Amino acid sequence: MARSSSSSRCTRSRSSSNTTKNRYSRSRPSYRPRRSVIETRNPSRQSARIAQIQTNNANRNTSVNPNDAVRPCIYASLGCAFSGSGGGYCRHITSQCLFKKVGGETHQLPSSLQIPAQTTNTFNIPNPALNSNHIAASYQQWLNEEYEMEYHDYRTALCRRNRIETTTDDAEESFFDVHHDHFIDEHDVMVPDPEFDMNDLLNDGQFGVQLNQGLTSRHSLMKYDKYTAFQAHLLAEIMQYRKVPLCLFDTIMSTIQYHALERDLNFNRKDIYRSRKSLLQHLKKIHGMQNFKADIIDVPISLNRMAGCVRFWTDEVIQRFFTDPRLFCNENIAEGYDVFTGRSEPSDFYGEIHTGKLFQIALETFRIFELKLMPVTLTMFMDETHTDNKGGLNATLVTIQYAHFNEETRMKTYSSFPIGIIPNLAYGVSKDEIIDSSTKVQDEHDCLYVILQRLIEIKNQGGMNLKVSGREVRAMPFIHLVIGDIKGHNMLGAVFNDNSGKTSLPNRMCYCTDFFNPEVKCEWFKVKDFVDAKKKYFEMRNTHGTKTAADEIMKSISRHPVKTVWERGVPLSSPIHGIYIAFPPELLHTMGVGNCARIIKVIHDSIKDCDKDGKHDVALIDRLHAAIYRDLKRNCDHDIPETSLIKGSMESTKQGAVENIGNLLALLCISFTVQGKNLMTRSKLTSDEKDIATPLIALLAYIGWLHTTNPKVEVENAMPAVYDLIRDMKAFFDRNDGNGWDLPKIHGMIQMLECIVYFGSAKNQYGGPGEQSHKKYLKDPSTRSRRQPASFLTEVAARIEENVVIEASMESLQNQLPDIIDNMPVSSILKRRQVEIKTDLLSSQMSRMSLSPLATIVAKPVGKYSIKMTLCETNGLKYFLKWDYDDKSKNQKSIGLSADLISYLSTTVTETCNSTTTIGYTCVSVQFPGLKEKTIIRCTDNHLGRKWYHFVSLTLGTKIVAAKVCGILVTGGEIRFVVHPMSQTSLPIDFDFDKDVERNFLRKFTLGNVSSITTVSVDKLISPLIVFSDYGGRRNDYVCLLPKRKWGKWFSNEIRNRKDWPL
Repeated sequence: MARSSSSSRCTRSRSSSNTTKNRYSRSRPSYRPRRSVIETRNPSRQSARIAQIQTNNANRNTSVNPNDAVRPCIYASLGCAFSGSGGGYCRHITSQCLFKKVGGETHQLPSSLQIPAQTTNTFNIPNPALNSNHIAASYQQWLNEEYEMEYHDYRTALCRRNRIETTTDDAEESFFDVHHDHFIDEHDVMVPDPEFDMNDLLNDGQFGVQLNQGLTSRHSLMKYDKYTAFQAHLLAEIMQYRKVPLCLFDTIMSTIQYHALERDLNFNRKDIYRSRKSLLQHLKKIHGMQNFKADIIDVPISLNRMAGCVRFWTDEVIQRFFTDPRLFCNENIAEGYDVFTGRSEPSDFYGEIHTGKLFQIALETFRIFELKLMPVTLTMFMDETHTDNKGGLNATLVTIQYAHFNEETRMKTYSSFPIGIIPNLAYGVSKDEIIDSSTKVQDEHDCLYVILQRLIEIKNQGGMNLKVSGREVRAMPFIHLVIGDIKGHNMLGAVFNDNSGKTSLPNRMCYCTDFFNPEVKCEWFKVKDFVDAKKKYFEMRNTHGTKTAADEIMKSISRHPVKTVWERGVPLSSPIHGIYIAFPPELLHTMGVGNCARIIKVIHDSIKDCDKDGKHDVALIDRLHAAIYRDLKRNCDHDIPETSLIKGSMESTKQGAVENIGNLLALLCISFTVQGKNLMTRSKLTSDEKDIATPLIALLAYIGWLHTTNPKVEVENAMPAVYDLIRDMKAFFDRNDGNGWDLPKIHGMIQMLECIVYFGSAKNQYGGPGEQSHKKYLKDPSTRSRRQPASFLTEVAARIEENVVIEASMESLQNQLPDIIDNMPVSSILKRRQVEIKTDLLSSQMSRMSLSPLATIVAKPVGKYSIKMTLCETNGLKYFLKWDYDDKSKNQKSIGLSADLISYLSTTVTETCNSTTTIGYTCVSVQFPGLKEKTIIRCTDNHLGRKWYHFVSLTLGTKIVAAKVCGILVTGGEIRFVVHPMSQTSLPIDFDFDKDVERNFLRKFTLGNVSSITTVSVDKLISPLIVFSDYGGRRNDYVCLLPKRKWGKWFSNEIRNRKDWPL
């Protein structure tokens, strides 16, 4: 295979040489150019080759170098100077170029390269004196000291021979780069024998030198200019590391260019060449961040082990919330809240943290008004994460966040910061060493105590001093809310980690045991009950009582008899309920990976087990899901949960919480299509008496309602609607696994209503930003560590510490270089940070200002084209389409237009005006009323390989209808939209499509006939729509889905339309 490759390449080389002979008229020798000597592989050919060299030199009347015989070995030992890889072009400067000066004077080789007499006529006698490394080193020394020949000299001579002007380096470079391969003169370069193969040469035992020792390619003789040498060296240093982004080299070069050209930085000074560690220490000193450091504290745990926990300096972390310009500004503080006093304006809504009842309890607990303290309300997130596949590098991240940032700011990952990391406490424990659950929980609390110890000290000292907006204040930090998963919450409360509901108190927050009784109101668990039970437990253990009898005391409250961190003085909002009211059920774990996942499994089992074709039906639903997924992705409104296409719509294992909610939505959409409804009916999930869509719509609407700011009166009267939802779930989805639906997570759906009263909107308890912080503070730093368990957390803590210092330097640079940053490339971190700050500020301002009541175009349309419609007497109507993209390559593609658009344009051609030319576009950005972000509307036959047409609601006469956008045309200097509206047969005169969708959650519609196509201005557009095809129905049948931002309104209507609504 290698031989044929060499042959084909050499053939191309010959064709190039023939072309060169025709192009240049200078005479060339009639004999064939001398072959590369290294290709000779047997004694007879070698002897013949030496004779040929002597004859050619004699014909040119030049003295024969007696050492010509050694050149084959020199070539071989040097690995063929100026040669490529095996089987490729093996071009060589001939012996005249290598061993003679340009003037033609012959020189004797140095004695170190002389061949002993017994080996001058043969090459197959092994000779230790002919070591390849020795010859290569000697030849290089001779070349440098005696002749001082550079590759540049060879290139210059080459250009002169071909009458090329070399007055400039650019001209010389250009000629050499283009024509180097075409020179085959024996004085210049060589082409290889078609039979030559480097692999055969390396394995040839006939040579007296070992070719696999000291091989040097032609690249070793090339010399770069100092600029190319620097760049090549830098690129080589970067690319030797794994997982290096390809843009890193360009980023470094652009940074150097910016500071060298724009700021005239002198790179000759020594203080510019600091190491990474010394630079970080220098930045720490400049910014006064010497106190910000991570301490590794050894905590004694079970089995006589020590756990190295990471603890960050809590004072600096809290101070950071009030000094970071991205966080602390008037636009990012919760509306109606006074940061310094803790007072808030009265509100009729449950929204931000201060609107909840528990915050007022906390103000009284810490005597904020009496002592004139500034309340620093903290939200703590704690969850275990995995940074490897084997579990050895698991760690539990503990972060805190200032709770009085507004909702939008709290969703940012940089709004929280770690105060500690707990290592994997199970690492190194064999399976034979059994540790009981109480001991494991005690180990976790001992480690957590070390992390929260500083908060306990601040509480005991009566607060801490802070500088906020230039004011010196006395602040009292306290933990108001703890977010995490069910396992983590059970550990924090020392609760039995049993999700089956079989324990005495199956719910960690309350005393409830009957989850389906609407008359029973939750009573929160009290800290006093836990303390009293532990006291009785230890009294019985210390007396003559048995361990079994003592354990029954703790089983009665479903708690472990451990000394928790909360008993040691951690400041919490509620002195009565303590931690047991501070960790409410969270949406991701209660609904996403809990109830939604269980419903999906029930649907999957019902379809699969209905009959012998069940597996086939599951496959059909997955195909239908894939088709609907593509339709939903190609909408101008993307406000829906992300679904998963990898495993299908009915796979709930190893799926994220948001993906499970998205898959549940996909099943709802499938049940609304003709084909999907037939499949659901066959599996008895849908019938004339019941419809699977009923509980699914209510459940999704409840999820949306929980993440909305709702009126207090609505929250207080929502319990009956939630109980109806739970009853429908039990009736429609018969779950036979375990305890059925008698689960703590079902009771969590009811508890969420109570928690809204205490903590404000359920969005305040959302764990999404905390899960995202795992990437920033644990997963990403772990990639810049050695990933050894012994030093893992130490290195991760160091990376986090360094990132904080770098962020502080970024803030300084932005203030120092405000004007120049605008001219930096988008990839620059300073530019990205500036854009991030401006975007957040603009978003906060837009949320407080009234938007335009009408839709407007906010950007220049793209995808320009011109279409000429011509009416011919013989051929009828014809049209000519011409594209005018900025990317000229797109203009050559055969992209068509919508048939509906062509049909509309044909109506503009009449007998009196038999030719019209219209300018149009395929894409435009529109700002719709009530939406913060602009919406891109597309209408093209080919975008990413498929047709892409968006749907909007618009005003036609007195009605608001749905319509498909077929084109964007310029008429009379105004941009107008060609729309194909829905059929308006039997619609009332005041029909409002948007309100109809809000009322039904999903609504089917059919496009009207072609004659209904018309044009409207942008101010007639009302809102973007989410539309997918009604698979199994007619061609123009579609289904419109309610966007997620309006799901809460559907459930609000459900609450208010009940008979027991008080107003």
